[in-house]
Amino acid sequence: MGRYELTVAMAAYDDFNGVFFSSQALRMYQDMRNVEIVILDNNPDSAEGQATKSYVESVQHNEAIRYVPFKGSIGTTQTREHLFQLAEGDAVLVMDCHVLLQANAIYHLKKFYREASEQQRKDLYTGPLLMDGLNFVMTHFECEWRDQMWGVWATAWKHPDGTAVLCRPTENNKVKMRPLMTDGPWATIDVPWPAHEQQLLSKGYKVMGMDSTDAPFEIPAQGLGLFSSTKEHWLGFNPNFKAFGGEECYIHEKYRQHGRKAMCLPFLKWNHRFGRPGGPKYPLTLEGKIRNYILGFDELGFDREPVRKHFVDEVGVAQLKYDAIAANPIGFDPMPMPNLPVNVPDVQAKSNLGLPLPVVADSFSDVIEFIVKTPRDLDQHVNAFMQWTLGCDSAVEVTKRRESTAFLLGAMGRKVCGGKCQKESCDKQSCNKVAYVTSYQEEGDSLIGLLQDLVKSHTGRPLEFTVSQMNHDTMLETIPASDLLFIDTRHHGERLYAELTAYAPNIAKRILIHDTATFGVKGENDGKGMFWAIRKFIDENPEWFIAEHKDHQYGMTVLSKLPEDKPEELVKPWPKSDKDGKPCGCGQNVKKFLKMIGIEASEGCSCNRRAAVMDQMGPQWCRENIDEILNWLKEEADARNMGHLFIRPAVKLMVMRAIRQAEKDEKSGACS
Repeated sequence: MGRYELTVAMAAYDDFNGVFFSSQALRMYQDMRNVEIVILDNNPDSAEGQATKSYVESVQHNEAIRYVPFKGSIGTTQTREHLFQLAEGDAVLVMDCHVLLQANAIYHLKKFYREASEQQRKDLYTGPLLMDGLNFVMTHFECEWRDQMWGVWATAWKHPDGTAVLCRPTENNKVKMRPLMTDGPWATIDVPWPAHEQQLLSKGYKVMGMDSTDAPFEIPAQGLGLFSSTKEHWLGFNPNFKAFGGEECYIHEKYRQHGRKAMCLPFLKWNHRFGRPGGPKYPLTLEGKIRNYILGFDELGFDREPVRKHFVDEVGVAQLKYDAIAANPIGFDPMPMPNLPVNVPDVQAKSNLGLPLPVVADSFSDVIEFIVKTPRDLDQHVNAFMQWTLGCDSAVEVTKRRESTAFLLGAMGRKVCGGKCQKESCDKQSCNKVAYVTSYQEEGDSLIGLLQDLVKSHTGRPLEFTVSQMNHDTMLETIPASDLLFIDTRHHGERLYAELTAYAPNIAKRILIHDTATFGVKGENDGKGMFWAIRKFIDENPEWFIAEHKDHQYGMTVLSKLPEDKPEELVKPWPKSDKDGKPCGCGQNVKKFLKMIGIEASEGCSCNRRAAVMDQMGPQWCRENIDEILNWLKEEADARNMGHLFIRPAVKLMVMRAIRQAEKDEKSGACS
């Protein structure tokens, strides 16, 4: 028997806030009788580590909580394994240090283990991931490849006949389902995929695990932000795992191979903080993931080919790099080089323009990895190039920056056969078909020369690369016929509209446009913004639509005319505006009426932000929240020392007039 009934264990790396709130929530809201908390700090010498230690020491006089520094291997694999060694409880609940549990989860988990049979005590347990809205769950992982990971979030449904099923969309956007824990068969039902959740609920289906009193059910796998096992029967991760990745699905399959199960406990719901504005603090490497997956597949007796196919054919890792890891995965070091001592000079290659260059680059993958680690203004959009070039045999760019050229060459040089690569046919068909990349490049950086050399030596899909240096103050008259176009030149509405009008007739599939968030509403020339150009172009060319828009790193908007790219809901990234691209709506109308009586919004006035909210939310929202809007106006009047002139009934009439005008404008199309 252990010293405690349960150990709640979490590893941390520079995440004092996560540790504090997760452990305080346990102490305040859970039944922690006969339960210990173990905090394993993977970076104890940092300021965050010292703060974490101080917190634990400040509360351990009245709580069974331990702080354990761990300077060994950095990452999730060996730290989680070490938590089981440290645990003094009969059962262990391992959770990320930024997870919150549903009320009474610890009470029910202890009760479950007390009543469990000997066979049940050998299984691996988890709970449904509770989404941030707290009204839906992800019950498990399906063991499929996506985004450098073997595991895709999914939700199990209970069929009216009691069967546990998995739902997916069909090619014609209907719902298909198959029994959980099987490979099929799939059955299509007459329910459209968009908003299918509500329709399934109305037909008597239930989301499994939403009701905490539901019985436990078997699942393929689950994210390891939270999992539990008895200490005695923990099977353990591969002892050679390092760093981050490779654990999900692997550990669940390992349990099945030992005659055990991976089970979901509905009462053990958990909410995970996924948002990390500063990014992960610990080293996270692609090589580490590949290495762990190879080791895990070898241990399970699985063919390595799915690992190679995903990372080389789909992600774009160089075959040579994969081969180097696969040749000796145990001996391969997945961690980045340590920082040089302070007294060692920083030696770095520079281009003809003084920009950093990789000292060694044997593949496009090496160049792309270097670019992503030396951020500039496109590095965060590398996945867009990888995603939207799938199925394309040719691409053209009119660009200011060398980064897009590297991303395009790396993406177009993958052997992915249109995103559906089949090993037995890949080298015989489109994977061996030449891909064409044409670049009209303004920067003229010497990295382009390095890329030209790599085109000749790379081992992926054959490439033909043509580059011309030009000043983008002047537009091209035309561009070669291609599947895809990337635009990053002058960022204002008139220029973008001219480019779309001139170039789009030669583009068969997609157009990627950079800087659409920063210059969407107002162009860099203080004139019409890029959204004005996109709206006007789409209105005049209805075969084109917005497939995706991202706001981060100055913005990226993807236009497409492929039916399979069409999103379920219309993408409209712009605020409401009139025919001239000027903002319009309820908020703008209020500002106009106030201006008529001498009250004008200043540059930094909060009223501009609030007017934008009213414009975006629309007339119906403004009617329903009119009291809040009146409070905003009263607050602004007080700030201007005009509170004595604020007569609420009169101001309400003015706001209602603004709302009615907005409704008329939207109905007539004058504001959309």
